Amino acid sequence: MAVPKMWIDDPVSIHQNKLMTRELAMKIGSCTVPDASGNFARGDSCPLDERTIYVAIASYRDYQCRDTVTSIFERAKHPDRIRVGVIDQIMDGENIHCDAPHEPCSDNPEQMLCKYKNQLDILQVDPLLAVGPVFARHLGHRLYRGEYYYMQSDAHVTYANNWDVDIISQQEATKNEMAVLS
Repeated sequence: MAVPKMWIDDPVSIHQNKLMTRELAMKIGSCTVPDASGNFARGDSCPLDERTIYVAIASYRDYQCRDTVTSIFERAKHPDRIRVGVIDQIMDGENIHCDAPHEPCSDNPEQMLCKYKNQLDILQVDPLLAVGPVFARHLGHRLYRGEYYYMQSDAHVTYANNWDVDIISQQEATKNEMAVLS
């Protein structure tokens, strides 16, 4: 199995292949609204209600995955700031795709999987090549694109209403950018 290259090996990239300083890291988190210069990477200057959230999901032949992704968008107070990356370890013709809506989008475009399809990245992996959840989660981490917050989810979860506002409030209450909520 070949793993797609999901990063750039660029000597002028922001990290320059080194551990970045906290000052630099605090400038990276993206917002849904750009600053006056058109920059979405506003870091700590981004208001709480404009900060983006990346949700990584590693799914192994899980029929509930599409309902989990639906729940993520449907129950978020600000679904426009959510991006989901799924490593979908499925067999075509046997399993339901995590991005497959219950009805065709042409019949019901208001379904969450249709409405927010541009905020959903799927990497499909043949389940015969799957080597366990840790590697699938690693691939999910590689789909991260600079969102302000990052979280990992199981593929069979029903989210609470306004989960995005609640989890940001909990994270910020720790006053520790390295805190892990579980």
